[in-house]
Amino acid sequence: MRSNPDSGSPKPRRTGPFGPAGEIVPPNQRLECLDPEDSMLDALVRLVEGGFNQAPVMHGRECLGVIRLFDVVQMLLSERWFRDQLREMKVRNKLELNPRYIGTDEWVDVGFDWQQDDLALVGTPSDLKGLLTATDILNRLTDYARAFVCLEAFEHDTRALFDLVLPLPEFQELVTTAVTMEGKLPPKPVESYDKFEFWQYAQVFGREATFKYLEPVCIWDRKQIVNRIERVAELRNMLLHFRGRATSRQVSELDELSRHASRALARALERNAAAATEPAASTV
Repeated sequence: MRSNPDSGSPKPRRTGPFGPAGEIVPPNQRLECLDPEDSMLDALVRLVEGGFNQAPVMHGRECLGVIRLFDVVQMLLSERWFRDQLREMKVRNKLELNPRYIGTDEWVDVGFDWQQDDLALVGTPSDLKGLLTATDILNRLTDYARAFVCLEAFEHDTRALFDLVLPLPEFQELVTTAVTMEGKLPPKPVESYDKFEFWQYAQVFGREATFKYLEPVCIWDRKQIVNRIERVAELRNMLLHFRGRATSRQVSELDELSRHASRALARALERNAAAATEPAASTV
Protein backbone atom coordinates (compact mmCIF):
# COMPACT_ATOMS: atom_id res chain seq x y z
CA MET A 1 0.00 0.00 0.00
CA ARG A 2 2.80 2.43 0.86
CA SER A 3 4.91 3.73 -1.98
CA ASN A 4 8.58 2.87 -2.23
CA PRO A 5 10.65 6.08 -2.19
CA ASP A 6 13.72 4.21 -3.54
CA SER A 7 11.98 3.19 -6.74
CA GLY A 8 11.58 5.75 -9.49
CA SER A 9 10.03 3.35 -11.98
CA PRO A 10 6.28 2.74 -12.01
CA LYS A 11 5.07 -0.33 -10.17
CA PRO A 12 3.73 -3.21 -12.24
CA ARG A 13 -0.01 -3.81 -11.94
CA ARG A 14 -0.60 -6.51 -9.36
CA THR A 15 -3.45 -8.95 -9.46
CA GLY A 16 -6.17 -8.64 -6.87
CA PRO A 17 -9.78 -7.56 -6.48
CA PHE A 18 -8.97 -3.88 -6.00
CA GLY A 19 -7.05 -1.55 -8.28
CA PRO A 20 -5.37 1.86 -8.32
CA ALA A 21 -6.59 4.16 -5.56
CA GLY A 22 -7.87 6.71 -8.05
CA GLU A 23 -10.24 4.12 -9.54
CA ILE A 24 -11.71 3.16 -6.16
CA VAL A 25 -12.52 6.67 -4.95
CA PRO A 26 -16.30 6.94 -5.38
CA PRO A 27 -17.23 8.96 -8.49
CA ASN A 28 -18.51 12.45 -7.74
CA GLN A 29 -17.40 12.08 -4.12
CA ARG A 30 -18.51 15.06 -2.03
CA LEU A 31 -15.90 16.18 0.47
CA GLU A 32 -16.87 18.10 3.59
CA CYS A 33 -13.82 20.33 3.96
CA LEU A 34 -13.05 22.28 7.14
CA ASP A 35 -11.02 25.44 7.65
CA PRO A 36 -8.29 25.38 10.32
CA GLU A 37 -9.93 28.41 11.96
CA ASP A 38 -13.33 26.68 12.27
CA SER A 39 -14.39 25.88 15.81
CA MET A 40 -14.54 22.29 17.01
CA LEU A 41 -18.24 22.85 17.67
CA ASP A 42 -18.81 23.77 14.02
CA ALA A 43 -16.71 20.79 12.90
CA LEU A 44 -18.71 18.40 15.08
CA VAL A 45 -22.06 19.73 13.86
CA ARG A 46 -21.07 19.56 10.19
CA LEU A 47 -19.70 16.05 10.50
CA VAL A 48 -22.78 14.74 12.31
CA GLU A 49 -25.34 16.52 10.14
CA GLY A 50 -23.57 15.54 6.92
CA GLY A 51 -23.09 11.93 7.99
CA PHE A 52 -19.30 12.11 7.62
CA ASN A 53 -16.80 10.15 9.70
CA GLN A 54 -13.90 12.41 8.73
CA ALA A 55 -13.13 15.62 6.88
CA PRO A 56 -9.97 17.11 5.40
CA VAL A 57 -8.82 20.44 6.80
CA MET A 58 -7.90 22.77 3.96
CA HIS A 59 -5.91 26.02 3.94
CA GLY A 60 -6.60 27.40 0.52
CA ARG A 61 -5.82 24.51 -1.86
CA GLU A 62 -3.51 22.70 0.55
CA CYS A 63 -4.62 19.89 2.85
CA LEU A 64 -3.19 20.35 6.36
CA GLY A 65 -4.60 17.12 7.80
CA VAL A 66 -7.90 15.54 8.79
CA ILE A 67 -10.43 15.69 11.58
CA ARG A 68 -12.07 12.41 12.55
CA LEU A 69 -15.47 12.26 14.19
CA PHE A 70 -14.33 9.36 16.39
CA ASP A 71 -11.42 11.42 17.72
CA VAL A 72 -13.70 14.37 18.47
CA VAL A 73 -16.12 12.14 20.38
CA GLN A 74 -13.25 10.61 22.35
CA MET A 75 -12.03 14.07 23.34
CA LEU A 76 -15.54 15.01 24.39
CA LEU A 77 -15.80 11.98 26.64
CA SER A 78 -12.30 12.14 28.11
CA GLU A 79 -12.09 15.91 28.66
CA ARG A 80 -15.79 16.47 29.40
CA TRP A 81 -15.93 19.53 27.20
CA PHE A 82 -18.92 21.78 27.20
CA ARG A 83 -20.47 23.70 24.34
CA ASP A 84 -18.57 26.93 25.10
CA GLN A 85 -15.23 25.10 25.18
CA LEU A 86 -15.98 23.47 21.83
CA ARG A 87 -16.81 26.86 20.39
CA GLU A 88 -13.48 28.31 21.58
CA MET A 89 -11.32 25.37 20.44
CA LYS A 90 -10.02 25.70 16.89
CA VAL A 91 -9.82 22.82 14.42
CA ARG A 92 -6.11 23.57 13.79
CA ASN A 93 -5.32 22.59 17.39
CA LYS A 94 -6.84 19.11 17.12
CA LEU A 95 -6.32 17.95 13.55
CA GLU A 96 -4.35 14.87 12.60
CA LEU A 97 -1.23 16.22 10.92
CA ASN A 98 0.09 13.04 9.31
CA PRO A 99 -2.70 11.14 7.61
CA ARG A 100 -1.80 8.47 5.09
CA TYR A 101 -1.57 9.61 1.47
CA ILE A 102 -1.87 7.31 -1.55
CA GLY A 103 -0.99 8.21 -5.12
CA THR A 104 -3.88 7.97 -7.59
CA ASP A 105 -2.01 5.23 -9.50
CA GLU A 106 -0.87 3.39 -6.37
CA TRP A 107 -2.37 -0.07 -6.05
CA VAL A 108 -4.62 -0.87 -3.10
CA ASP A 109 -4.45 -4.39 -1.67
CA VAL A 110 -5.32 -6.42 1.40
CA GLY A 111 -1.94 -5.58 2.96
CA PHE A 112 -3.43 -2.28 4.09
CA ASP A 113 -4.69 -2.69 7.67
CA TRP A 114 -8.08 -1.01 7.44
CA GLN A 115 -8.86 -1.74 11.09
CA GLN A 116 -5.89 0.27 12.29
CA ASP A 117 -5.85 2.86 9.53
CA ASP A 118 -9.36 3.22 8.12
CA LEU A 119 -8.72 6.34 6.05
CA ALA A 120 -6.33 7.33 3.30
CA LEU A 121 -6.15 10.56 1.32
CA VAL A 122 -5.75 10.03 -2.42
CA GLY A 123 -3.33 12.43 -4.09
CA THR A 124 -0.94 14.82 -2.34
CA PRO A 125 -1.43 17.61 0.24
CA SER A 126 -1.35 20.16 -2.57
CA ASP A 127 -3.48 18.11 -4.98
CA LEU A 128 -6.11 16.19 -3.04
CA LYS A 129 -8.21 13.89 -5.25
CA GLY A 130 -10.45 12.42 -2.58
CA LEU A 131 -10.77 10.13 0.42
CA LEU A 132 -10.54 6.35 0.48
CA THR A 133 -12.11 4.52 3.41
CA ALA A 134 -12.67 0.97 4.58
CA THR A 135 -16.26 1.29 3.34
CA ASP A 136 -15.02 1.99 -0.19
CA ILE A 137 -12.90 -1.17 -0.05
CA LEU A 138 -15.88 -3.16 1.23
CA ASN A 139 -18.02 -1.85 -1.64
CA ARG A 140 -15.32 -2.93 -4.08
CA LEU A 141 -15.36 -6.44 -2.62
CA THR A 142 -19.16 -6.47 -2.74
CA ASP A 143 -19.04 -5.86 -6.51
CA TYR A 144 -16.93 -8.98 -6.88
CA ALA A 145 -19.07 -10.96 -4.47
CA ARG A 146 -22.29 -10.25 -6.42
CA ALA A 147 -20.77 -11.65 -9.60
CA PHE A 148 -19.42 -14.77 -7.89
CA VAL A 149 -22.73 -15.41 -6.09
CA CYS A 150 -24.52 -15.45 -9.48
CA LEU A 151 -21.90 -17.77 -10.95
CA GLU A 152 -22.11 -20.18 -8.03
CA ALA A 153 -25.93 -20.19 -8.20
CA PHE A 154 -25.85 -20.99 -11.93
CA GLU A 155 -23.39 -23.86 -11.49
CA HIS A 156 -25.22 -25.28 -8.46
CA ASP A 157 -28.66 -25.27 -10.10
CA THR A 158 -27.35 -26.51 -13.46
CA ARG A 159 -25.62 -29.48 -11.83
CA ALA A 160 -28.85 -30.28 -10.00
CA LEU A 161 -30.78 -29.94 -13.29
CA PHE A 162 -28.45 -32.37 -15.07
CA ASP A 163 -28.76 -34.83 -12.18
CA LEU A 164 -32.55 -34.80 -12.65
CA VAL A 165 -32.81 -34.78 -16.44
CA LEU A 166 -29.60 -36.58 -17.46
CA PRO A 167 -28.85 -38.77 -14.42
CA LEU A 168 -25.59 -40.67 -14.27
CA PRO A 169 -24.64 -43.43 -14.97
CA GLU A 170 -27.76 -43.87 -17.14
CA PHE A 171 -26.74 -41.04 -19.49
CA GLN A 172 -22.98 -41.32 -18.97
CA GLU A 173 -22.12 -42.32 -22.52
CA LEU A 174 -24.35 -39.63 -24.06
CA VAL A 175 -23.00 -36.87 -21.79
CA THR A 176 -19.40 -38.04 -22.22
CA THR A 177 -19.80 -37.84 -26.00
CA ALA A 178 -21.33 -34.37 -25.71
CA VAL A 179 -18.46 -32.90 -23.66
CA THR A 180 -15.59 -34.66 -25.45
CA MET A 181 -13.59 -32.20 -27.50
CA GLU A 182 -13.03 -33.12 -31.13
CA GLY A 183 -9.81 -35.04 -31.63
CA LYS A 184 -9.53 -35.94 -27.94
CA LEU A 185 -9.30 -39.73 -27.72
CA PRO A 186 -10.14 -41.72 -25.77
CA PRO A 187 -12.92 -39.70 -24.08
CA LYS A 188 -12.79 -39.42 -20.32
CA PRO A 189 -16.06 -40.76 -18.84
CA VAL A 190 -18.17 -38.23 -16.95
CA GLU A 191 -18.71 -39.71 -13.52
CA SER A 192 -20.09 -36.71 -11.67
CA TYR A 193 -21.45 -33.29 -12.60
CA ASP A 194 -19.73 -31.90 -9.49
CA LYS A 195 -16.43 -32.06 -11.39
CA PHE A 196 -17.71 -30.23 -14.46
CA GLU A 197 -15.61 -27.43 -15.90
CA PHE A 198 -17.52 -24.32 -16.92
CA TRP A 199 -17.16 -24.84 -20.68
CA GLN A 200 -18.78 -28.28 -20.35
CA TYR A 201 -22.16 -26.74 -19.44
CA ALA A 202 -22.28 -25.12 -22.87
CA GLN A 203 -21.35 -28.45 -24.46
CA VAL A 204 -24.27 -30.29 -22.84
CA PHE A 205 -26.78 -27.55 -23.71
CA GLY A 206 -25.28 -27.17 -27.19
CA ARG A 207 -25.46 -30.78 -28.33
CA GLU A 208 -28.80 -31.72 -29.88
CA ALA A 209 -28.58 -35.26 -28.45
CA THR A 210 -28.50 -33.96 -24.86
CA PHE A 211 -30.52 -30.77 -25.31
CA LYS A 212 -33.61 -32.69 -26.44
CA TYR A 213 -33.94 -33.95 -22.85
CA LEU A 214 -33.39 -30.47 -21.40
CA GLU A 215 -35.51 -28.48 -23.84
CA PRO A 216 -38.90 -29.17 -22.14
CA VAL A 217 -37.74 -27.42 -18.95
CA CYS A 218 -35.64 -24.61 -20.46
CA ILE A 219 -37.05 -21.12 -20.95
CA TRP A 220 -34.53 -20.09 -23.66
CA ASP A 221 -33.73 -21.93 -26.86
CA ARG A 222 -30.50 -23.88 -27.34
CA LYS A 223 -28.59 -21.18 -29.25
CA GLN A 224 -29.50 -18.48 -26.74
CA ILE A 225 -28.40 -20.58 -23.78
CA VAL A 226 -25.06 -21.50 -25.37
CA ASN A 227 -24.33 -17.89 -26.36
CA ARG A 228 -25.09 -16.68 -22.83
CA ILE A 229 -22.90 -19.34 -21.22
CA GLU A 230 -20.00 -18.61 -23.58
CA ARG A 231 -20.15 -14.89 -22.81
CA VAL A 232 -20.33 -15.59 -19.09
CA ALA A 233 -17.37 -18.00 -19.38
CA GLU A 234 -15.19 -15.13 -20.63
CA LEU A 235 -16.39 -12.90 -17.80
CA ARG A 236 -15.78 -15.68 -15.27
CA ASN A 237 -12.18 -16.09 -16.43
CA MET A 238 -11.62 -12.36 -16.16
CA LEU A 239 -12.93 -12.31 -12.59
CA LEU A 240 -11.09 -15.43 -11.47
CA HIS A 241 -7.78 -14.00 -12.66
CA PHE A 242 -8.58 -10.48 -11.36
CA ARG A 243 -8.15 -8.89 -14.78
CA GLY A 244 -11.02 -6.50 -14.12
CA ARG A 245 -14.37 -6.26 -12.40
CA ALA A 246 -17.87 -6.88 -13.62
CA THR A 247 -19.94 -3.90 -14.71
CA SER A 248 -23.54 -3.50 -13.55
CA ARG A 249 -24.70 -4.73 -16.96
CA GLN A 250 -22.50 -7.83 -16.74
CA VAL A 251 -23.74 -8.61 -13.24
CA SER A 252 -27.31 -8.33 -14.58
CA GLU A 253 -26.45 -10.84 -17.30
CA LEU A 254 -24.96 -13.18 -14.71
CA ASP A 255 -28.11 -12.80 -12.63
CA GLU A 256 -30.34 -13.57 -15.65
CA LEU A 257 -28.39 -16.75 -16.38
CA SER A 258 -28.61 -17.90 -12.77
CA ARG A 259 -32.35 -17.17 -12.73
CA HIS A 260 -32.80 -19.24 -15.89
CA ALA A 261 -31.01 -22.16 -14.25
CA SER A 262 -33.21 -21.79 -11.16
CA ARG A 263 -36.43 -21.74 -13.20
CA ALA A 264 -35.34 -24.71 -15.33
CA LEU A 265 -34.53 -26.68 -12.19
CA ALA A 266 -37.93 -25.80 -10.69
CA ARG A 267 -39.66 -27.00 -13.87
CA ALA A 268 -37.70 -30.26 -13.79
CA LEU A 269 -38.65 -30.85 -10.16
CA GLU A 270 -42.33 -30.21 -10.99
CA ARG A 271 -42.19 -32.67 -13.91
CA ASN A 272 -40.60 -35.34 -11.72
CA ALA A 273 -43.17 -34.79 -8.98
CA ALA A 274 -46.03 -35.03 -11.50
CA ALA A 275 -44.57 -38.19 -13.02
CA ALA A 276 -44.21 -39.77 -9.60
CA THR A 277 -47.94 -39.28 -8.85
CA GLU A 278 -49.23 -40.59 -12.19
CA PRO A 279 -49.04 -44.34 -11.37
CA ALA A 280 -50.76 -43.78 -8.05
CA ALA A 281 -53.53 -41.79 -9.72
CA SER A 282 -54.09 -44.47 -12.40
CA THR A 283 -54.56 -47.23 -9.82
CA VAL A 284 -57.32 -45.38 -7.99
